[in-house]
Order: sequence, then structure tokens, then C-alpha cells
Amino acid sequence: MTTPRDCIVCHASDPRVLYLCDEEFVSTLVFKGHRRAYTICECSRCGLVYVGERVTDDLLTELYGAEYYQGRDSTGFVDYSAQERKYRARFAGRLERMAPHLGDAGRVLDVGCALGWFLAEASQRGWQAEGLELSDYCAQFVKERFDLPVRAATLPDAGYDEGTFDFVTLWDTVEHLVDPRTTLEHAHRVLKAGGRIALSTGNVRSVRSRIKGKQWALVRPPKHLYYFSPETLELLVQDCGFEVRFVWQELPGKIPRPLRRALTRLTDHAGDIFGMLAVKR
Repeated sequence: MTTPRDCIVCHASDPRVLYLCDEEFVSTLVFKGHRRAYTICECSRCGLVYVGERVTDDLLTELYGAEYYQGRDSTGFVDYSAQERKYRARFAGRLERMAPHLGDAGRVLDVGCALGWFLAEASQRGWQAEGLELSDYCAQFVKERFDLPVRAATLPDAGYDEGTFDFVTLWDTVEHLVDPRTTLEHAHRVLKAGGRIALSTGNVRSVRSRIKGKQWALVRPPKHLYYFSPETLELLVQDCGFEVRFVWQELPGKIPRPLRRALTRLTDHAGDIFGMLAVKR
């Protein structure tokens, strides 16, 4: 590979290589027919794990076509639109969890809104909801299914005025972004004073990630370009002008609730997924 990129959190160079995902790995497990190797690196200073190669938004737009969401690409979702009940229940739970920290419903922007399940749940709770989504297929789906506004654009290119929103969300999105720092800086800009931002992503320090290594289910370049832990994401979020209010873990619902509670009390890294809520300083 060429010299890996610098860390986007602490800007250190010369990360160490964790894994090499060869062409067969990528084509079979990530994007069918996309034959390119990727290197997973770890920053030697702050510990951020990320893909060492540079990836463009144009490539991601090409890869995330309708086939990815409709089950016609074996490396994508098995008909994402058929899983509405599952994902809406997840977003409803997140909104309930965050409710004491959000205040009155206002204007919310979901960055990477996919098929709009979060937008629908937020709208039902009184939020003026709109989304951003690179996939033209997803943007059109949301408009037709929920009659909610979605722009097929990145946040830096969307053209929102400063202080437009009360709440910005990036659900399972930050790991896909070519430049998470710039997106978070723009989220800070478009939020009102005291506005909230919420994110969820995979936890590279989870128990399962440490056991599985390269075979962990979320090691999927270039679909996933960044592999955060609560610690590295908090560093980045703080550096972009936010104050973290709380972090939570999400464990699979098939695990009995008493066991989930016990596991989360035992370690901060029990679940593969974690969420974070922060406020604009």
C-alpha cells in the first residue's frame, strides 16, 4: 500500500498496520465485484482504527446503489425496506433514552438517513424532521413513503445556514464518512447554540471485536472507513466543539435484559454498538 493517511483525531502519522483485507475478502464480504485491497491501521498516539487508503465520495455513491438496500447485492442488506419494524423500534428506543436530554421537539436533521425510519419516528414525536442521504434511491424512497424532505448530498455540500437545527443525528453513519471531522464541524455550524448531536457506531474495543480481530463483523472496508471506540469518538467530538453528555451501549435484543444489564455494568465495552449524545458548546 501507499503511505497511510494521518489520523483524523490527533493528526499523528505513521500508524501501525493491524490487518490487510485483500481483494477476495473485500469482494466476498463487503462489496461484490469490488476488487481492491484495503489496510486497517491503528493510530500509535490516540488509538483510532481506520482504513489507511484514501476513498472518495464518488466511489461510495457508486457502491451504495439500490441493489445494496434491496437484497440484490449479497454483501448489502437483505431487503432493508422489509426490516422497517426492527429499525423503527431501535430508533424509538433511542429517542426514549435521549428524551430527558433533548427538551422540546424542534428541527432535526438525520445525516445518512437511509430509508427514513428514524425520520418517521422523530416526526411522530413532533419533530420537524429532514434527512441527508448520498443514495438517490434512499432519498426518493423517503420522499414517497413518508413525504419528508431529503437531500441527496453530504452535510458540507447541503447548503444549510448556520444555526438551522436543534438536533443532528448520525446513526451508524460516522464510520462510513470519507471525512468525519469536516462533517462534525458542519454539524456544529448548522446547530443552534445548545443544540444536540447524537451518533452511533461500532465499538472497536468491544469484547467481540478483540476476540474476532479481522473477522469481526464490522471490519468491512471500504463500507466502514473508521472504527471508533467511545474514547476516540469522544476525542473527535470534543475537538469539533461539543461536550459529551452521555454514552450508552447497545447489546442484541436476543440477550435477556437482566444479562444485558449485568454485562453493561461489568464493562464499558460489552456491546458491538455504542451511542453518544453531545451538546454544542
